[in-house]
Amino acid sequence: AAVFERRQRCGRWRLVQEIELMEERARRDQAEKEWLVKLRRWRQQLAGPKARETRELFLAISDSHAVGPLAELLRGERVREAKLLYLETLGKIGGGSALEVLVTSALNDPDVEIFHACADELVRAAGFDLVESEHQEWLATRDNLPELDLPGNGSQ
Repeated sequence: AAVFERRQRCGRWRLVQEIELMEERARRDQAEKEWLVKLRRWRQQLAGPKARETRELFLAISDSHAVGPLAELLRGERVREAKLLYLETLGKIGGGSALEVLVTSALNDPDVEIFHACADELVRAAGFDLVESEHQEWLATRDNLPELDLPGNGSQ
């Protein structure tokens, strides 16, 4: 019965779950706007006398709401050191959206140092070897492919 409960919101009758989703979206959007303002202010401080303290502020971020604003700053950034800081911050935040930004940056940024930094953060964020040890020996051999039964290879 409560599943179909409706309330009026924004001049329309909506399901309670729909209202909850709208409110959560509004909270997320507000948090991202606040992060963007804060991160832009911190970015300006990176070039000043408080650069070390500002770097620590970036690296202390653990809120996933900061991922979108960090991605936005990263896309517009021209200074390699700032990009590297954003990438390290994203790696520390972790989670699917942060990892997605790292992969996208690795694939799209023309700077090879950015590619390597993204790869480092992805490995660190994954928390395990990219290839499990039981498969490493198998991958190291040249004859790791099964023999295929193809016409003309004499296996018929």
